Amino acid sequence: MTTAFSTQSANVTQSAAEATAGLLLEGITMLLDTKTKSGYEALHSRPANDTLERQIKSSAEKLLGTVDTITDVMMEFIQPDTKPSVFTTSKMNIALSKASPSQLARKKLTLNRGNDSGDFTIPADSKLSSLLSNTSYASIQVMLTDKNPFIWDLSSDKLTTPMVSLTLRNDQQQIINVTDLKDPVQILISNANPTVEKSEENFTINAASFDSFNSTQDDLCRVLNLNVMKGRSNILTIQPLTFNLTISAMEIQNGTNVSHYDITSSGISLNKYNNFTHIFTSLPSGVVSIGFCIDQTMDNYKELNKGCLSLTSCVLTLTLEIQGYSAVCMYWNVSGDAWSSNGCQVGRRTTPETIQCECNHLTAFSGSFFVAPNFVDPFRDVALFLTFFSNPVVVSTVLIIWLIYFTLLTWATKQDRRDMFRGGVIMAHENDQDNKYAYLVCVITGWWKDAGTTANVSLSFTGTRGHSARHCLSESVPGRQCFMSGSEDWFLITTSHSLGDIKSLSVWHDNSGKSPAWYLSRILIEDLQSHKTWTFLYSDWISVDRGSVSLKITLQSCSDEELMSHKNQQFFFKSSRDLRDSHLWLSIASKPSYSTFTRVQRLSCALCLLLMTMLTSLMFHGIPTDDPADQAKVGYLTISLSDLAIGVQSGLIMFPVNILIIQLFLKSKRKPRGGTQVKKKPQREEKYSVVSVGTDDGDQATEKEMEPAKEDGILPWWTVYIAWTLVITLSVVSSYFVMLYGLKFGYRKSVEWLVSFFTAFFQSAFVTQPLKVIAISLIFTMILKKPVEIQGGKASTEEKKEQYGDSDRRQGYYVPDPLSQRLMNRIRKQLKLEEATQATLRDIMLYLTFIICVIFMAHGHKSVRDSYRVHEFLENTFVQPRHPPIYIDGSGYSTDILELGNVANVELFWSYIQERIVPVLGEMSLGNSTVASSVSEYFLLGWYRLRQVRIKQDTCAFPDVLRKSFSIAMDCTGEYWVGDEDTGDYNMTWRKPLPTKVKSIPDTWSHRSSWKLKTIPYEGRLATYSGGGYTVVLAGNITRSMSVIQDLQNSDWIDHRTRAVFIEFTTYNANVNLFSVIMILFEFSNIGAIFPSYQIFTTKLYGYDNGLEIFTAVCEVFFVIFTLTFSYIEIRKLYYEGKTQYFSDPWSFVEIIQIILSFSVIGLFFQRFVSVSNTLSDYLSSTEFVSFYTAVSWDMILNYVMAFLVGLVILKFFKFLKFNARMYLLSQTLSIAKPNLIGFSIIVFVVVAGFGHFSVLTFGPFIEGFMDMGKTLVTLFRLALGESDFPSLYQAHRYLGPVFFFLYIFLVQWTVLVVFIAILNFAIEEAKRNIAEMRNKLEVVNYIYNKMYQLLPRCS
Repeated sequence: MTTAFSTQSANVTQSAAEATAGLLLEGITMLLDTKTKSGYEALHSRPANDTLERQIKSSAEKLLGTVDTITDVMMEFIQPDTKPSVFTTSKMNIALSKASPSQLARKKLTLNRGNDSGDFTIPADSKLSSLLSNTSYASIQVMLTDKNPFIWDLSSDKLTTPMVSLTLRNDQQQIINVTDLKDPVQILISNANPTVEKSEENFTINAASFDSFNSTQDDLCRVLNLNVMKGRSNILTIQPLTFNLTISAMEIQNGTNVSHYDITSSGISLNKYNNFTHIFTSLPSGVVSIGFCIDQTMDNYKELNKGCLSLTSCVLTLTLEIQGYSAVCMYWNVSGDAWSSNGCQVGRRTTPETIQCECNHLTAFSGSFFVAPNFVDPFRDVALFLTFFSNPVVVSTVLIIWLIYFTLLTWATKQDRRDMFRGGVIMAHENDQDNKYAYLVCVITGWWKDAGTTANVSLSFTGTRGHSARHCLSESVPGRQCFMSGSEDWFLITTSHSLGDIKSLSVWHDNSGKSPAWYLSRILIEDLQSHKTWTFLYSDWISVDRGSVSLKITLQSCSDEELMSHKNQQFFFKSSRDLRDSHLWLSIASKPSYSTFTRVQRLSCALCLLLMTMLTSLMFHGIPTDDPADQAKVGYLTISLSDLAIGVQSGLIMFPVNILIIQLFLKSKRKPRGGTQVKKKPQREEKYSVVSVGTDDGDQATEKEMEPAKEDGILPWWTVYIAWTLVITLSVVSSYFVMLYGLKFGYRKSVEWLVSFFTAFFQSAFVTQPLKVIAISLIFTMILKKPVEIQGGKASTEEKKEQYGDSDRRQGYYVPDPLSQRLMNRIRKQLKLEEATQATLRDIMLYLTFIICVIFMAHGHKSVRDSYRVHEFLENTFVQPRHPPIYIDGSGYSTDILELGNVANVELFWSYIQERIVPVLGEMSLGNSTVASSVSEYFLLGWYRLRQVRIKQDTCAFPDVLRKSFSIAMDCTGEYWVGDEDTGDYNMTWRKPLPTKVKSIPDTWSHRSSWKLKTIPYEGRLATYSGGGYTVVLAGNITRSMSVIQDLQNSDWIDHRTRAVFIEFTTYNANVNLFSVIMILFEFSNIGAIFPSYQIFTTKLYGYDNGLEIFTAVCEVFFVIFTLTFSYIEIRKLYYEGKTQYFSDPWSFVEIIQIILSFSVIGLFFQRFVSVSNTLSDYLSSTEFVSFYTAVSWDMILNYVMAFLVGLVILKFFKFLKFNARMYLLSQTLSIAKPNLIGFSIIVFVVVAGFGHFSVLTFGPFIEGFMDMGKTLVTLFRLALGESDFPSLYQAHRYLGPVFFFLYIFLVQWTVLVVFIAILNFAIEEAKRNIAEMRNKLEVVNYIYNKMYQLLPRCS
């Protein structure tokens, strides 16, 4: 294709050739990118291979050669000194141009590609001029690629910037070899990811040294050390932050001693407004120093002594903002086939965003940035601790960690002592000392909340050759608590002979103690002679009210195949064991008692791990992240290759040391104790061994006989001291360096690091590590199907002594029997009562929390008192003004106060606008509120608007017969209806309609829809009006607004087809942060009357700006959680109870209504948020009138729904008082009276409907209260309550009025209400008779009272 393109290009136009070249370059560059990626992966996934490198090189050179062929063809179409042709592909940009030799000097060539860019400046060099002397023009090719194609050289891994190249050819298309220029080519290459963070260095200075201006005190000088890398240019930027001081800085080479005079005389002066940038080049790897001194000037003297006024001493802290990194410029050496930096150096215009290269030749170029780990001097930086009070974050954190450690250390020591008493194998009671056949029994309690039991547990088991005696396991060791949550208790049970294969096992308890319920996981029995093991799975409760609802169970042994079939039980069992023992952090609290790795050791290892992790994190904090293209985002979490690399680096540093310490603790032998005698037993059948059993006094029994103990470790016992030495040393050293780093970073960076570190730490400790344990358990149990090995007590049997004890103490001990069924029923009843009580109390407390959240949601963002006062002020200003008009220009306006309610005709309408609206809003506008006035605390937001709603011609139902009879030729207009609204455009008067829309017509005569005006419909007294209309927008300028109003009045803008005029504006009071949207409506009826009305919406649109509103935000989060929880509970209740039973409870409807209202509140909250945000955005960006009515309407709707919700959730609290006798009486009364009340309501409806229609027809034309059915019902209700208007009835009709009044009073007040009271009395008596049936439920209240009475303190 390339060959065809070359041969046919001469026959096509330049545009066609460019299109074809673009397609070819797109395909070639994509192929080059694919080859580069695959080649890079192959080179880094296989050992070094010359053949592979040659293949990659050959492929890249062929594709780059093809690109050159295409560009050579396109060069034929380009004229010298014209605009370059740029080809943009998905992976590469190429710019082609020609320039005459005279125009090439100082020529700047730029190529941009999104965030990447390359910039060349060709110098006016004599050697370059001689190279161009024999050519008429030079062909210029600039190329910019995302990725480096020369990947076969391993040094290309260091490149971090895009690759740019510049190629010059003569008029014969031969490459001009440009080398050894005296004036270098200036190259600027963008850095794809310019993340070089700034750090803060704190130094202490002694301001007392400023007492003498002639002194050269070293206290005013400091030295800053910087890590540098060999072969790189190291850039350092310094800027002072603390004081407005003048500081001189200079490089100190080879540790030379320099004085204050040397630095101030030879260094560079800097202050808060300029910085010091220094580039170290050609330095060996190591540390270089920057010395800086405070200049002894009068300004500095005043600044420092001003700072000393607030300190007891004159030692102040100087904070420098430092940005340090290294960079290197690389070029592609064609002859050497490698990337090299010879002939190129980093320029002083280098920044983290751009690297400047100065090279004396032309080829392909790229760059590399690197940020070294942070460095502190452990000796010189000790003075940083004097700056503790200016940056206490990290130091305080380290001290708090140590304080928590010592607090937990006390607790862990006590727990370790208890574990020593709990561990080992217990000799079971009822063991006959003559019985020599031993079984080892392991009882495993589930790891659940309250899974342990305080009851006395007993068991017996049966084999093919007999059964064992009954043994009470709980009393085997007096004072030792067994069967705790997650524990493994080992018992030695002896029999007179072998029982053969164990087939079944019975276990029970006597339900004693405070928490008798027991969750049994499994029981293992091992024959110590034959070493055969039987497993009995259960994983359920042994309780009177849970699980099997029984205190005695019988289990059958499981075969290996049956064990494998219980995969879920095996998985949960192994994962819980591994979490308790293998997870370093969780095991501190849940360590198994048999483990020799103590809690104190685990806690100390956790401390060491935490501090070392903090140290390694601080060392690499601030290293740039990857290109966003190399980052993966999951929600708010960003996963970066650089983050992973830093994590791996930190892990490689700290985890080997930590694992070494843990293994030293685990593998070390126990320290030998003197006086231990060992006596071997010759009998083979007596190989079992037993732990020492405590006596009643808590002392250990003396050791009698013991087999040689099996060693529990492979390392000498003294290695534990090495482990402790490492733990303490590393913890203290890490703490010291962490505090130094924190003080050196400065406050802001320390806080940022602390938040990121603890976020990552908690994610690792409580998410990543548990998931790792669960994954391993899943693999072992579900995939590999390996059984869970339980070895906790077997080691104890091999190292502990035999203990037979006194036969008198062991024989004849009472073993409790399981409880009788009758007693269990009584206990179960009591437990149900306690459970119901606890559930009731829990529900009450949770619901009270929910009520508090709802109340704070309703009131947290509102100030009802301020809203009322603002509403009252605006009402007194615009509706019922108490002062004359503000603006009087001598035009003859009346100085009388014109109230809104007095506007009865069009003339008064214009007067109201001119005398009240325009002057007041003019004062409120931001441009005119420079002087104090009655409205100076209110600001008009933007413009204000008049909006007219009109109807079409001939919209009334005027009979044609009457029209002809009366010879009426007027335009008949009816009432407003949205279907009759006029939406046409007019030519500056209502008498000249336009047939089509004309853009040049102003909005005063051009209709705009509700969608364009962003206004919703509005309900008035006569009709509901659309949000569209004809608008007039006015500014705060009073004179200009008066002129517009006068023009509208003169042009008869208000006529007989006008049905409504809205005055819309928004004010803001910054003192109380309240917005007020005012809608003043004038409704023009078709009977010639004007009905003015208004609405003032006052609310707060900005929230979460103080502590109370932040707490309200927390309540809103809890409200969402409560709503989801209540929804789940009701759905679950409906599923299990069924529709009939669920809807038979009236409270179910209340729950449904509450859930609907709650979700409505959530939806309206987000709708309000979106609407307010859009409105405020429009207001800030628009120059037109912006209506806040829509946003405030959503806020008011949310407020109304919230009000219903608050009232409902408070009234719903009666549900939780259902166990109260009075509340039960009330609910029963309403329930019994419900049928009679339904029939009674029908009678009431008939009576009211009859009197209502009579009164509407008789008194409606004369009395406002009877003008329609709605107002009539309200009037009749008030009349029934005793609020009468007899004179109005008498005046309406002197006969029918009194008859209606006395008849209604007699039927309603004397008859209907008496019947209603009689129905309630009958229901109350019936409810009193039924209250005895609720005695069981009412006992809950008495139980609560008794419990609270027991908890309350009593006076002696």
